[in-house]
Amino acid sequence: MGENFESAVDGAGRGRNGGRMSATFLHHDRPLLTTMIQTEETQKAIKTIHKAIEEGTDAFGLQTCRLKPEYRTEAVYRSIFAEMQDKPVYVINYRLGSNEGKSDDELARGMITLANAGATLIDVMGDLFCKTPGELTTDAAAVEKQKRLIDTLHELGAEVPYLFLSGGECHLHRMIGPMLGCCMYLCVQEHDELSTKSQPLLHKVKAVLDHF
Repeated sequence: MGENFESAVDGAGRGRNGGRMSATFLHHDRPLLTTMIQTEETQKAIKTIHKAIEEGTDAFGLQTCRLKPEYRTEAVYRSIFAEMQDKPVYVINYRLGSNEGKSDDELARGMITLANAGATLIDVMGDLFCKTPGELTTDAAAVEKQKRLIDTLHELGAEVPYLFLSGGECHLHRMIGPMLGCCMYLCVQEHDELSTKSQPLLHKVKAVLDHF
């Protein structure tokens, strides 16, 4: 398989994830309000972060594949995460946007960079290393390689838990689903040209939770 993911971990086997190890998506007593950010520009991301904090977000999700290539560096990620204060951050590095044409090995190295930069939770696709309809591979070599990558991410201090979510235009389920067992709400601070329109607005979800 050839990819030495373990080389990203220091000699003592400890993570170097930007001093954010206290932030976590695990063991909360209620689903977290997670504000998803999809933008090409860092300043737009930071503006959204500040607005979402004012509106009471619990956490953030950054779809890094939407950022322009010049912003896809560990230093820039650290600067964005710093604006999130003490909130945990979920990161997505899918095959779209500025990742188009990259190999899955390159995507995996990008995940390691994000873990080093301080990302709390890394999205490891179910078909990473073997693209499959339905996004879930049963290829033994790909699954073994996913496990090695996840071990490395854990050593770097990042989380990779299983996440069950609703997809599509299921607006009601997106509002009440986390009350039925999902660990987080995926919200947006506003609907713009890149946001997922079926994800509910942060202030609306917060209003529902505050009055439920």
